[in-house]
Amino acid sequence: MSKKQLQYLKKIMALKFVVLELSLYLNTHPCDEIALEDHQKYACKLKDLKRNYQQKYGPITADWCYKQSWQAECKEDYYWKYIRTEWPWQINY
Repeated sequence: MSKKQLQYLKKIMALKFVVLELSLYLNTHPCDEIALEDHQKYACKLKDLKRNYQQKYGPITADWCYKQSWQAECKEDYYWKYIRTEWPWQINY
């Protein structure tokens, strides 16, 4: 895994953490407009970052192709590409 790919993956993990934490906060503070705006902003950033990563490096998860509106690019050999990439415990962070 290249340094650039690893940096991309770390950004995705950080944004996933932010979105999850904001979701948990909003469970108990559903009327907090600032948190709602932040959640929307970071969720959109995460979606864009994941889409860009997956277009460049391949799928992160097995269900990636099912979620895409442009499934024409999800040929069977590409769909299973994630299985040939490094597993989380094999990556040197």
